Amino acid sequence: MKSMAELVDGFRRRSGIDMYGRRKQAADGWNDIAGSRIGSHSRVIGFVRGELRISADHPAVAMEIRSCHDHLLAALNDAAGADVFDRIAVVRRRRPTSRRPTARS
Repeated sequence: MKSMAELVDGFRRRSGIDMYGRRKQAADGWNDIAGSRIGSHSRVIGFVRGELRISADHPAVAMEIRSCHDHLLAALNDAAGADVFDRIAVVRRRRPTSRRPTARS
């Protein structure tokens, strides 16, 4: 008969609870992992399965993240202590535009 600890450990592995915690821990460290130049112009918007989703302020930042993809991915997985991410998806953050009121005559 299995002990309670073995049952709980088995459940955590099968349910992915451990994986979620590791992914969240690595994602929370995005600014440190990406560095100040990239981190100050991007943010984590979420993660789904093995994909980390990043929002970038500017196309140049998105391009830099994409060009450093393998390095950033390795650093994220290293921070998590396991291979929890297999892809980084970058989206452009849309800034709200200010619209001028139209004059009505």
